[in-house]
Amino acid sequence: MSAREFGEAWALSQLSPGIHLVALAGLIGRRVAGWRGVLAAVAGMMIPAAAITVALTAAYEVIAASSLARAALAGVAPVTGGMTIATAALLVRTTARRGRAHQRASFENPRSHEAWLHR
Repeated sequence: MSAREFGEAWALSQLSPGIHLVALAGLIGRRVAGWRGVLAAVAGMMIPAAAITVALTAAYEVIAASSLARAALAGVAPVTGGMTIATAALLVRTTARRGRAHQRASFENPRSHEAWLHR
C-alpha cells in the first residue's frame, strides 16, 4: 500500500461516523484481501476490545458491592468535576487571549486573517 493510498484510506475513514481506526482497518483489509480482509481486520480490532470490556465488567460486578469500591467511586466524582471545570477555564482563557490578539491584528491589517489561518 503506497503512502497516497494510505492517506486516501485515512481521509475516508475520518468521514465515517464511529470508530475511525476500525474504519481504517476495514479499508486496509479490503485493499489487502477483499471482503475477507475487511472481516479479519474489523474482527481483529473489535474482538479484543469486546473481550476486555466483558472481563472488566465481570470484575466490576464482583467488587462493586464492597464498601471500599463505593468509597473510591464517591471520591472520584468531585475530582472529575473539578478537573472538568479547570479544563474549561483553561480553554476559555486561551480562547479569550487568542481572540483578542486576532481582533487586534484584524483591526490593524484587514488581510491579517490569511496569516492567522496559516499559523
